[in-house]
Amino acid sequence: SSLDNDGLDEDVVHRLRNPIHTSPDVSDPDLMWSLRHWLSLDHASESVYNATRDAMKFHPRPIQMPSLSQLKSQVTETTGVVPIKTDMCVNSCAGFSGAYADEDRCPFCGEQRYESQSRSSSARAPRRQFLTLPIGPQLQALYRSPESAQAMRYRARATEALLEELEIHDRELSELNDFIHGSDYIDAVERGDITPDDICLMLSLDGAQLYRSK
Repeated sequence: SSLDNDGLDEDVVHRLRNPIHTSPDVSDPDLMWSLRHWLSLDHASESVYNATRDAMKFHPRPIQMPSLSQLKSQVTETTGVVPIKTDMCVNSCAGFSGAYADEDRCPFCGEQRYESQSRSSSARAPRRQFLTLPIGPQLQALYRSPESAQAMRYRARATEALLEELEIHDRELSELNDFIHGSDYIDAVERGDITPDDICLMLSLDGAQLYRSK
């Protein structure tokens, strides 16, 4: 796995390797209103946003709301977070990635990968896809805000205090209330595997179906 074969456009990869260090421009009030309205809709349909946009045209001081596609493009440009689209089996058996990247049929149920079986790759539309939001651009976006960048330094500050406590109290801790108090983490820090400038990611799973009948 690398940035050269993960499906991201060249400009996205370039931005990931050369992150922007300035805060995003949030000076346009119409854009910010539109964005906050869109986020407030949560799981509402696209038609709800469009209906609001149409209704705003009758307001005495109409807000210049962009279309939803324009707004999403603006968010992508501002944050740098771009979804990676990967074909998957229409029955959710498997994703057409890794060992299955070049398959035209699901290796488990045999369902066709594409709507049309034309030999031209440009004419073949996948029957189903899943989206992956890469973590790198999300972390870079957090560092563009002074407030969230400061919050991202929590682990480094807490680790520094932790190491001081270990030294003062002969490797004994007064309380265990954070992941940094775990021996695996402390050992990794003292070996130099985790440095003050590193970002630690934690993975949580709510379950995995290992057998057909659970």
